[in-house]
Amino acid sequence: MQFFKDAAGQLYAFEDDVQVTGAPGALIFTGPQGVRLDVPGTLISAPAPAPGAPSAAPVAWQQHQAQAARAVRAAEAIALRCFMAGQAFPAAWQTYALSLRASVAAPSGTPGVLPVAPAEPPGV
Repeated sequence: MQFFKDAAGQLYAFEDDVQVTGAPGALIFTGPQGVRLDVPGTLISAPAPAPGAPSAAPVAWQQHQAQAARAVRAAEAIALRCFMAGQAFPAAWQTYALSLRASVAAPSGTPGVLPVAPAEPPGV
């Protein structure tokens, strides 16, 4: 596991297959499939929590779900704009929104792995 924290002291944990590049304070996190993770780039490296210390996983997962919920709302806005423009909602956006909704609905998981939004459809 790799551990990082934000300016407020919130702990983030990532599996070892997550690649971290960039300079401290401007980090880029990339998942095992090469997808850039939607996490704050301002995280800094942190030591592993002491054994028996309270876990930050539930809080981190709730933050992940909140990010996913915001992204779902943005995807729904794209769907509405497509509808109003008389265009079909693109399949890439449908897949993206379904993936986000799965994160929002899941009771737990690995935080920080949100898909990257597709390019906005032209004309909407």
